[in-house]
Amino acid sequence: YRPEMTQSIKEYSRLLIRYLNKKKSYHYFIDRFGKIYRLIREDHAAFHSGNSIWADDEFLYLDLNHAFIGVCFEGKDFETNKPSDTAMKKENQQAIVPMEQSSINEAQLISGKELTDWLRVKYKIPQNNCVPHGLASVNPYDRLIGHHLDLSHGFPFDFFEIRNKYEEPIPAITEFGFTYDNYFVEIFNGKLWPGIAASEKIIIECAKEKRMSVTDYRKMLNGKFKQIFAQMKNKTAVRNEVLSKVDQPGT
Repeated sequence: YRPEMTQSIKEYSRLLIRYLNKKKSYHYFIDRFGKIYRLIREDHAAFHSGNSIWADDEFLYLDLNHAFIGVCFEGKDFETNKPSDTAMKKENQQAIVPMEQSSINEAQLISGKELTDWLRVKYKIPQNNCVPHGLASVNPYDRLIGHHLDLSHGFPFDFFEIRNKYEEPIPAITEFGFTYDNYFVEIFNGKLWPGIAASEKIIIECAKEKRMSVTDYRKMLNGKFKQIFAQMKNKTAVRNEVLSKVDQPGT
């Protein structure tokens, strides 16, 4: 950070906030100076999660836009890969790589901790449901985790006094048999979240209990997800049709 860049940073943040507000992307936004902006009321849905899956001790969540409060930290987790001469020879080199250090600065951490503490008390949010987007984001059609990678590495769980979700089982894997592709592995240079290995262990144990092969058990979980996802899409289509009729003149 250079002091002479303050005004340009503020202008960039202002334009970004205007864009996010227009798109209803998040409930809260924390800029690089630690200032908190409320963009959407907590009791309204914000489009912060896309296709996502998460779970706590009681419920499975497949629509986090309506069930979770989205907080955005201004910054980035990944940077453009600068290929070396050797790397240039690789056909499938990834365009992005994780940044060595998180771009979330001290001012943002302090504000983010105060905000999440207040929200957790106000809405009785269990720590299980405090999760970075990258761990919940999925591709529902190919049944892959890590569709979006926001805060998929380097999040300071200890500072926020919540358990390290990178080390815990991933609900999309354990509940619906999702997996990951080579692109995901290569982006992280093979250093996957420990929770993925824990999830695969659960899959193996559950398959054994049901006297099924791991492949068949995963297919069964995939089928369960496919059925639930289709029901959700139908409900969304009906809701959108009703809303479009309400918006028509004369109704």
